[in-house]
Amino acid sequence: ISPTDGSTVSGTSIVFEWNAVGGATNYAVQVSTDASFSPLFHYNYTRGATSCTYNDFPDDGSGYYWRVRAYNAAGWGEWSSVWSFTNGTSPP
Repeated sequence: ISPTDGSTVSGTSIVFEWNAVGGATNYAVQVSTDASFSPLFHYNYTRGATSCTYNDFPDDGSGYYWRVRAYNAAGWGEWSSVWSFTNGTSPP
């Protein structure tokens, strides 16, 4: 749900939100500065929550990519589509 693909967000604290998957008991979230997700900027498990907040973004115009996947009794699902966003604006 957010940050939306291609958006610009400001601030050092960013909330990531996604739609629930029926039966999911956990979600994994990855954030990276590279579309290949190497290296990772963040990688967390949310224990069933459909959002998480990271508080250490530099708010300097850097670009990021993010994705999420769900877990249930059958195991981990596929990663979602990759979305990108820009954090803040570049200095003049």
